[in-house]
Amino acid sequence: AMVGTAVNVACLLEGLTKTYGTKILISEQVYAEVNEKRPSLLYDSRKIGCIQFPHVHAPIAIYDIFCTDDPVLRNYKQETLTTWHQGLNAHKSGNLSLAGSRFSECLMHGKSTRENPLDKAVAAKVMLLSQRMTSGQPTNNNEIDNIWQVNNTFPPRQ
Repeated sequence: AMVGTAVNVACLLEGLTKTYGTKILISEQVYAEVNEKRPSLLYDSRKIGCIQFPHVHAPIAIYDIFCTDDPVLRNYKQETLTTWHQGLNAHKSGNLSLAGSRFSECLMHGKSTRENPLDKAVAAKVMLLSQRMTSGQPTNNNEIDNIWQVNNTFPPRQ
């Protein structure tokens, strides 16, 4: 029996919560519907990037909804949101060096003054960008995190 695309995407999103260390990941379609009906629910959210899912025609943007995160991690994500989006925009435009720098800034945020929670999404982005820069991977479609082709050490184990 065939399973519908929505079910496949939901299953893959559930798996990505572990990869990106998030409690709630939603697709662009769900984000748009919630934004239309209850935009206040998206206050604590950030775009993770675009994923090319197997057997799905176009890449799908995914979002981290972090309102239920531990308070320390939630505050960290709020405080680094601007830098995070600068990294995403640099990644999308093909400036991998600037993107890596911005995501690294997110990783280092607050380390000198208090404990910095591990943001697995940032760690995953830093590792992906490092692999792309060292492999000389072409810079087209840079916003797409093609995690299905990454080896078993992605994201880094802590």
